[in-house]
Amino acid sequence: MPQLVSIPGNERGSRPFAVGTEAALRAGVTFVLVNPDDPATPAPRAHVTLDVLSLGASRVRIVVLGADGEPDPNHPESLIDATGASVVFEGGAARIEGPSENIDVLGIGYRDRVTMEGASVYAFRVTLEQDFNGDAVYLDDVTYSLDNCPDEDNEDQSNLDGDGLGDVCDPDIDGDGVDNGDDNCPDHANADQVDADADGLGDVCSPDADEDGVPRDFDEDGRADNPCRGGVTQNCDDNCPLHPNPDQRDSDVDGIGNVCDPDVEGDGVPNDEDNCPETTNADQADLDGDGLGDLCDTDDDGDDVEDDRDNCVGVSNPDQANLDLDREGDACDDDRDGDSRPNDQDNCPDIANEDQQDADFDGQGDVCDIDGDNDGIEDEGDNCPSIANPGQDDFDSDSLGDECDIDDDGDEVDDLNDNCPRVANSDQRDTDGDGDGDACDDDPDGDTFFDDDNCPSEFNPDQLDGDGDGIGDACDSASEPEKSGGGGCGCATPGTANPWTWWLRRR
Repeated sequence: MPQLVSIPGNERGSRPFAVGTEAALRAGVTFVLVNPDDPATPAPRAHVTLDVLSLGASRVRIVVLGADGEPDPNHPESLIDATGASVVFEGGAARIEGPSENIDVLGIGYRDRVTMEGASVYAFRVTLEQDFNGDAVYLDDVTYSLDNCPDEDNEDQSNLDGDGLGDVCDPDIDGDGVDNGDDNCPDHANADQVDADADGLGDVCSPDADEDGVPRDFDEDGRADNPCRGGVTQNCDDNCPLHPNPDQRDSDVDGIGNVCDPDVEGDGVPNDEDNCPETTNADQADLDGDGLGDLCDTDDDGDDVEDDRDNCVGVSNPDQANLDLDREGDACDDDRDGDSRPNDQDNCPDIANEDQQDADFDGQGDVCDIDGDNDGIEDEGDNCPSIANPGQDDFDSDSLGDECDIDDDGDEVDDLNDNCPRVANSDQRDTDGDGDGDACDDDPDGDTFFDDDNCPSEFNPDQLDGDGDGIGDACDSASEPEKSGGGGCGCATPGTANPWTWWLRRR
């Protein structure tokens, strides 16, 4: 560190003034900048600040003498014309801090001398700042230790990689482990030195590293702060500078192109975890669990029928069954039989039955009840499906059970009008007129003889059998009736009443 040394002339001898010390000197003292470690070596230029603490005279003249002892023409004399002023010498000029006039003073170099002349003794403090490396940055010895390139001219102290070495003296400015001379992007950290287009410029600093026709930094302001958005591909910065994407597609308009965006659609789910990487679906719903989110799955329910043709998009129904032929498949139709009854309130949800009839009150409508009369016989085999007849009686074997057959005996006379509903008698003959047809009347002739009547179809209460052949005379054509009065068969002659008929009527 150079020193400011006083030169004999004030009768005190030559001595250095340490930085920050105070001294009381008589007017007329002269200083010179020397290198104490090697007096023969010129000391670098420096700034000298003399803080004048007091002036014994109102005028102090400052003169810079050259190496020849003559006043240096580059440093005209300066005059301090105030008490309590502080004189700061900087690069050929000086400023006075305090109540004093501005004066032009000096920056001194090797063997330049500063003479301060005054009328009496004054006190001052010396501060010396040196330009250690010729970069016109003047530092004291403490501040000098903070210079990130003490031996290089770098007034701005720039340090790109923040490693404590200024850029002008750092062999690896960007701190990527590749020396500047070998680095294809010396001002941009790129340890991998990737150069996709092999143009000698690393991708991170190439104006169009991916060669997609969209520049990394269109306006060359060094910031690449105007990424292409909304399909714009010109007058903007490449939104994926290291990945070719001439269309600059950016689905979520976040300034990062799809080809390099870790979340293309901006739903908060990374692409490699997103079941719809190009469709926003933060909930990641996936009905059929096939790994494709519903919003981008063309077959949400996984029934092999694409959604645009599926009559139940959210319910798997590969058969596409549609009972009522409306737009909704049965699997998702609230009224699949189209009878205006919701399925959960319909006693036959698969068969239209708006009237909801239920003959056996079993909760199943008649049109879909396999045992509509609830007699334990399924309708398909029941000869009376609507009338309970567990015995399945069918007197005339016509496949209609007697309970529902209006002509049980099959004689083509309805039971309501049939005088023998259980005995076929289509002629409905009723000899004795008692309402029971002869076919089913135990005494069809009404003579009170039943199974042993020798003339079951002829009224003959006397049961006369003149020839004893077992057939009553009344009906035996072989018997010759007596025509004499009081004898014979007792049969009435034509045109006369039968006395037995009269007897029966009286009876």
